[in-house]
Amino acid sequence: MRSIIFTLLLLILGIPSLSSAKNITLSWDQSPDPGVAGYKIYYKAGDQSLPFNGTELPQGASPIVVADPSRNSIDLTLPDDGQVYFFAATAYNSLNVESGYSETVASAWIPLLISPTNAGAVAASVNLVWSRAPANYNVTYTLYYGTDPKLNPAAAGLMAPPSGNTPPLSPAIGLLALLALAGYGISLMKGITGYPLRAGLAVTACLLVFGCGSDGSVTGNSTGGAAPSPLYTEVVPDLTDTQLLLYDLEPGQDYYWKVVAVDDRGNSYPSATHSFKSQ
Repeated sequence: MRSIIFTLLLLILGIPSLSSAKNITLSWDQSPDPGVAGYKIYYKAGDQSLPFNGTELPQGASPIVVADPSRNSIDLTLPDDGQVYFFAATAYNSLNVESGYSETVASAWIPLLISPTNAGAVAASVNLVWSRAPANYNVTYTLYYGTDPKLNPAAAGLMAPPSGNTPPLSPAIGLLALLALAGYGISLMKGITGYPLRAGLAVTACLLVFGCGSDGSVTGNSTGGAAPSPLYTEVVPDLTDTQLLLYDLEPGQDYYWKVVAVDDRGNSYPSATHSFKSQ
C-alpha cells in the first residue's frame, strides 16, 4: 500500500474581517504525485485543537471531499455566528490513504504568539509577546497562562493527603464491628466465657482484614512524601498592550499560554496554545 507523504500549502484569500466576510476561498498547492485521487478539507469552529470535526458549513460536515485531483481551491460559506473557523487539508489516494494535515489556517485574523519560542526554555522571568490586531478589529486581549495544559480557568490540583493518614472505616466495616461487639455483650449477659474471646477476635479480624492492606500497610490514598504542585490557570483580562512580563516562575516547570482577542461585537479570536519551560 502506497502512502502519500507531502505537505499542502493552504491559503485564505480576501477576508478583511470576520464580521463582514461570509464567503472564503481556500487554495492549496496541487500535488505532483500522480497517485493523488483528491483532497479533504477539515474544519472546526472556535479553536485549533484536534479533531477537526465541524458540522456548521453548508458545503457539508468535516471533512469536505474534493474528488478532483486537478483542483487546487474551493469556495466555502461561513455561518454568520461570530466564530473563527480553522481549516487544514490532506491529500488522499485511490485506497483512501491520506497524507498528514497541512498547516492550519483561520477564517480571520487571530493572535500570533511571538515570544517565547514554542516549547522553548526561559529564565525565572519571561516577557510574553503576541501580534496586534488590525486597526478595524477594535479588540482587547485576555491572556491565559499556567501549568494546566488545557488552560482551564477552573483548573485546580488535588493535593495528596499527608503521609501516614489512616482512612476512615467503611460502613460495612463499622457494621461488622457492631455485630461483633453485640455478640460480645450477649456472651457477657449469658455468662459464657468462650464468647468474649471469640467476639474480641472477631473485632480484631475485621479491623485487620478490612482496615489494612495485604502487606500490613494502611490502605487509602496516602502517597507519602511531598504533595505534587497543583495545576492552575491565571487569567489576565482587558489588556490593550500586546505583551506581559511574568516573573518568579517556578524552576523546572512547564508552562502553557494563549491569548484570546475579543472585539466590540463580542467575537472571539483565540490564538494557538504554546508552552515554555522555566530554568
